Amino acid sequence: CELAQSFARLGSKVTQIEMASRIMIREDEEISEVARISLEQDGVEVLIGHKALRCECEDGNKFIVVERDGVERRIEFDTLLCAVGRIARLTGYGLEELGIKTRNTIVTNEYLETLYPNIFAAGDVAGPYQFTHTASHQAWYATVNALFGDLKKFKVDYSVIPWATFIEPEIARVGLNEQEARDQDVPYEVTRYEFDDLDRAITDSTTHGFVKVLTVPGKDRILGAAIVGEHAADLLA
Repeated sequence: CELAQSFARLGSKVTQIEMASRIMIREDEEISEVARISLEQDGVEVLIGHKALRCECEDGNKFIVVERDGVERRIEFDTLLCAVGRIARLTGYGLEELGIKTRNTIVTNEYLETLYPNIFAAGDVAGPYQFTHTASHQAWYATVNALFGDLKKFKVDYSVIPWATFIEPEIARVGLNEQEARDQDVPYEVTRYEFDDLDRAITDSTTHGFVKVLTVPGKDRILGAAIVGEHAADLLA
């Protein structure tokens, strides 16, 4: 989404092909819809529910063939950007010789220990999130457990890992969202505040957006929060 909007604003004709039923599938539907509308307003053609099948070359022209509901479509392109995520590099470190198990990432326990209690893994090689701040978060646990594990160990906690998508409007989240709470059968209440009712947003002419906070019913304990709007990532931080 970030690169699609960026290239569109730089003047490229952009088609974003998404196999899932919507973009930003991990976010609540209303937030995914905000992102889709924003991209389309910038000229991005968003194709959801389309599966990329193959690339073809004909008379010097390049095409990607996509399929939806059994119907194929050819889309001509100059440059193809395939964004399918990153896989940690796990070879060349002697893990195989040591018998340390890997499954796209190095297998660790909740203390970030590998098969050997004196070998820890943190960062992209450990998963589950490929963020710089997650690597730093894990590094604290790995270091403390390595140094003081004989006295006390700490289980790594991912419940408050924040992330942001830097499109316009920015989208930032931490903790549970509504779809995750429903999937996990976690009771919740929603408090929502629209930016168009915020004095600072009105002054800055940035009234498009909202804050949504999930709390335990009848209590003030926060389960998660999402912000859509100008400087959402800064506000969440």
